[in-house]
Amino acid sequence: MPRSRLTIFSFPPPVQPVCWLLLISMTLNVGCDSEPEEQQSHYPLRIGPATMQAELALDPATQQKGLMYRESLGVNEGMLFVSESPRPHSFWMRNTSIPLDIGFFSADGILREVYPLFPRVEEPVQSRRDDIVFALETNRGWYKENGVRVGDTLDLEMVRKAMRAMTMGR
Repeated sequence: MPRSRLTIFSFPPPVQPVCWLLLISMTLNVGCDSEPEEQQSHYPLRIGPATMQAELALDPATQQKGLMYRESLGVNEGMLFVSESPRPHSFWMRNTSIPLDIGFFSADGILREVYPLFPRVEEPVQSRRDDIVFALETNRGWYKENGVRVGDTLDLEMVRKAMRAMTMGR
């Protein structure tokens, strides 16, 4: 009885070595990039005596969404909004159910103002100053509980490192 031979790949003899090398290299490459590296989403920040982990809101879309639709925020977590130039800032709580505090910082990193933000209140909370570059949203009471007061300084080197890391990961 003749034996049947199962042929999975059949290449003409002159190109067999090249085709097999390509097939093997494609197989080996499958595992190399099958899982993309997850981009870091929280970065360490120091404000006065306290350290926290913050998400960065650098682009308009992220800034507009902010912490909307979130159910919670970690104990030592927040979101840092960075603007391109000093200006007054205004924040509201549309679709945000977490009670928050917001701190407004000038370009030199000094905390100038802190206000409470109430869940789902759409009336904006505005900075009084017009030289604000950073705004940091945290859980309600975070500033007080961590001994952070108006006049304390945001570590700008940590902010620069976080921004570099975030933009390099895109």
